[in-house]
Amino acid sequence: MTPDKTLKFKGEKCVGVTYKANKSAWMTSILFEEEIRKWDAELKGRKILLLVDNCPAHPNLSNLMNIEMIFFPANTTSILQPMDQSVIKSLKGHYRKKILMEIIESDGNA
Repeated sequence: MTPDKTLKFKGEKCVGVTYKANKSAWMTSILFEEEIRKWDAELKGRKILLLVDNCPAHPNLSNLMNIEMIFFPANTTSILQPMDQSVIKSLKGHYRKKILMEIIESDGNA
C-alpha cells in the first residue's frame, strides 16, 4: 500500500484530494475501514445511511458514530448498483463516438 498522497497537477497548487492505492489496484478492507472511519469523524454529528455492496473488502464496521451501514442482500449488487445498470457501457459508447468524431474531423483537416 502506498502512503497517503495529496493530488497535485503539474504547475498547480494542491487540489485538496487525498488518495491511497495498493499494488493490485483493488480496494482492501484496510483502506475501506480507514476511509470510512475518517469520514465518520468528519461528519461531526450529521447522521448518514451508507448503502454498501457485499464485496469482501467492505467489512461491517462497528462503533461508527455518524454512519449507519446497510449491506445489499446477497447476489443483488448487479441489480441495485447504477454502475452495473449499463452506465459503464453507455459511457464507453459515448466516449468511442466522441473519439471517432475527432478522428474524422482531424482527417479532413490534414
